[in-house]
Amino acid sequence: MNTRFATSTLAILGSAIALLMPGTSQAGNVGYFDMCGGNQAAHAAAITAAGHTPVAVTTPDAETLSNLDALSVTNCSNSNFGSNYTSNLAAITSAVNGGMVLIVHDRFVTGAGGILPGGGSLNAVRNTDSGNADIDFPGGSPIISGPGGVLNNTSLDGGNSSTHGYVTAASLPAGGSLLAIRPTGGVGEGGFTTCAAEGYTGTQLTWCRNICEIEQTPSALKTWIRRWVDRFHSDPPCAGAPPPSSMEGATVQYPYGEGRVIYSTIPLDYYLGGSGPNPPRDNFNTVYLPNVIGWALPPPVLDKQAKQAQARRAPSGGRVK
Repeated sequence: MNTRFATSTLAILGSAIALLMPGTSQAGNVGYFDMCGGNQAAHAAAITAAGHTPVAVTTPDAETLSNLDALSVTNCSNSNFGSNYTSNLAAITSAVNGGMVLIVHDRFVTGAGGILPGGGSLNAVRNTDSGNADIDFPGGSPIISGPGGVLNNTSLDGGNSSTHGYVTAASLPAGGSLLAIRPTGGVGEGGFTTCAAEGYTGTQLTWCRNICEIEQTPSALKTWIRRWVDRFHSDPPCAGAPPPSSMEGATVQYPYGEGRVIYSTIPLDYYLGGSGPNPPRDNFNTVYLPNVIGWALPPPVLDKQAKQAQARRAPSGGRVK
């Protein structure tokens, strides 16, 4: 949890000692902002579901951002980025560098790297013609479960559209990763998507992920393929598929300075506004978005040591819930 958390609730613990307890965190201020000015109640509700305090933002300037731990942005335009956002990009970049989390869900996609801190190398491709109604999750994605619930490889499918394009994994800055993917980017022989989606479990699931979903050095990859063939007497399931570095990211993340950037080609404003088929609308609004926010900014946790410290300072006969 970054150091921007509001301090007002910390007084509840009753002692500065409690503030130093490991594993504790407090609710953060999460701003929500639409580049077209259409801030939705569902956006605020997702922030609350993630355990944080929603703050409506009309202009993301330096003064506003100084009070935020994260800023969740939607872009409702299919043709440009809002000037109220781009004119404040320097302030946004500075805030992320100082520890703020920036989350952007974008319809336009084209040139998105230019409106993201540290995103100059990002290859964001707008594509609404194919693969735009299917979203899967790579093995180990941290947003599969969270404060909103559990997602699987069908939870976000069937949208109109589920995505407006993709980011190539190889273009991510150092430390970046794919949180959700368009499976068309990883399809090989037999229509392979992900190891979990193919039904693998146990050793096969682990080995499949090592071969098909996790980037390896050439020698390590050769070793894993040889192990697979020797044990299972068949080619790996992704034979003929592009390597993980060329997969199409629907939602991606990377660190920047002391903060983090999460970028997505999901037209989330559409679903937050109550439009689109359901499913997947509710899954986007009440499961996916809280999980993304909850992973980027973990929800408040009062651990056992903190509870004990609080109990010792409670009035006689008092009880810590």
